[in-house]
Amino acid sequence: MAACVITPCVGRAAWSTGPSCTRSQAWGLPYQASAGAKWQVARTERANVIEAKVCETRRPSEAPFAATAVAPQKEAEVEVTKAPEKAAEAEQPAPAAVPLGASPAIQTASCDDELQSIATGLQLALTHMCSLAPKPERMTCFHCVRAPGVGVAGYMSRIKMYFGCGTECYVLALLYIDRLIKLHPEIAVSELSVHRLLITSMVLAAKFHDDCFYTNAHYAKIGGLKLQELNALERRFCQLLGWRLHVKPEEYDVYYGIISKISSAQNATKQG
Repeated sequence: MAACVITPCVGRAAWSTGPSCTRSQAWGLPYQASAGAKWQVARTERANVIEAKVCETRRPSEAPFAATAVAPQKEAEVEVTKAPEKAAEAEQPAPAAVPLGASPAIQTASCDDELQSIATGLQLALTHMCSLAPKPERMTCFHCVRAPGVGVAGYMSRIKMYFGCGTECYVLALLYIDRLIKLHPEIAVSELSVHRLLITSMVLAAKFHDDCFYTNAHYAKIGGLKLQELNALERRFCQLLGWRLHVKPEEYDVYYGIISKISSAQNATKQG
């Protein structure tokens, strides 16, 4: 079977019986240079002539192109030889915004403290919203028949322990709940609805913000719900929000400030 050989001068595929056999020879025809081959040869000749003229007209003081490209490399090598410590420091990435001399354990403890503070602020904010719930209230899919045996504080501790999400998810959860009740004032945050609203908003926040998250089966076990029930709550929550889960940075900063102030006030009260 004939082999396909790419001729370097023409840039076309020539069917031949070997690497040195042209298409004309394979078909038994006298060889005739194609227009493309002639154009390629003429172009090469013109390029050689132009390069020769440039070399003749170049002044002795002008360094060749290869020298100008190699010179910066030599200077860099001299700098590395003279000051290897400075070159090594320049290659190191910029340090993170942590206190000087802080060990990884201290950094982890700082992140845990922030997570605890934000989770506590969210819990206090929801508890305050429950105290403002109207009575009697309209029953929705987020309401329980009777108040669960675990309070908001215990429920939040369980979420913080097993959810494994970032601090931002707690802020987004409060933002989603507030956005929901603003769009639908008939939905009230009360002792009967706060648990399902919290677990559903946390699931949405984790899925929307975090790169890695668990399945709904895992989240359902944390929240004490059936998998089908959590799926239905998640779908209904998104429908009521109009599937608007995106949050602008300035909006996030507002709710982060609210949670931080609530948590700071609680800490000041305990210390006082």
